[in-house]
Amino acid sequence: MGKVVLAEGAEIHLDLVTIPREHLCSPCSPFNFTLPIVSIATGEILVIARFTLPAGRTLMIVKAQIADDVGASVANLIIEAYDNTSASSIYSTDSNIIQEGNPLAESAAAHDITIRATNTSGSKVDCQGFMSVILAEAPP
Repeated sequence: MGKVVLAEGAEIHLDLVTIPREHLCSPCSPFNFTLPIVSIATGEILVIARFTLPAGRTLMIVKAQIADDVGASVANLIIEAYDNTSASSIYSTDSNIIQEGNPLAESAAAHDITIRATNTSGSKVDCQGFMSVILAEAPP
């Protein structure tokens, strides 16, 4: 860790960031579902994770990205948070550029969720990607 030495009379000004209460959770730091470089055949769905949210908790998607093994975008290659309970997509992207939001999308509470990668590009793709999420308190 570095050391900062200030001259006599110097001042330090800090900008404080206010985090809205609805974004606080325990733990409130994002966790990642990571897809290492894998081959996904066309028409294949690769499940990265599947879980059920606790009562009173929602899943907030805050970042996501997917690309081929050299970082290029591939049309119809997506990473997705899918709600199995309501049989609907919460969020998906085919972007090789990191998508960020506060949040990008949010699930319903206590639902069964799948984080998955899907390839409908027409050919096998060596790909990688990730989705960062926060487990948050459901709105009252």
